[in-house]
Amino acid sequence: MTDPDHCEQPWPPGRRLAAGSDRVLLRSPRLPLPCEVLLDAAVGSRWMYHRGQPAITLPLSEAGRQRYGIPFLAPEIVLVTKAVFTRDKHQQDFEAVLPFLGAGQRQWLRDGITRRWRSARRRTEGPGAETSEHPWTARLIDTADEQK
Repeated sequence: MTDPDHCEQPWPPGRRLAAGSDRVLLRSPRLPLPCEVLLDAAVGSRWMYHRGQPAITLPLSEAGRQRYGIPFLAPEIVLVTKAVFTRDKHQQDFEAVLPFLGAGQRQWLRDGITRRWRSARRRTEGPGAETSEHPWTARLIDTADEQK
């Protein structure tokens, strides 16, 4: 757990997760690597990305995947949460996942990125800034056209 000064501390027995938390970092000698658990919200039968407006949603039935018995978020969800921050690792993740996204996933991702990007730009740079496009959206359009 992280204290108010962002220092990691052991999780006390019986402690409940505080409202508004969105990630838990697990470290243990029994784990080969640290494990980050991202917490998301659902409203009814829809997954909801809770940061920023407008909300981005997806049916819960499409939000999760499973491989070898290990559940994980759909790759388009992970990418939409990374899209506002331009980091090398995020770009690498986008490049690695792009060839595996179906047309519906690419469309949802493009729409989600556009909504988040414009909202973030409007908040940080003022009116008119939201008209710029995220660098990934053109790639999502190009890829969609290639698969037709």
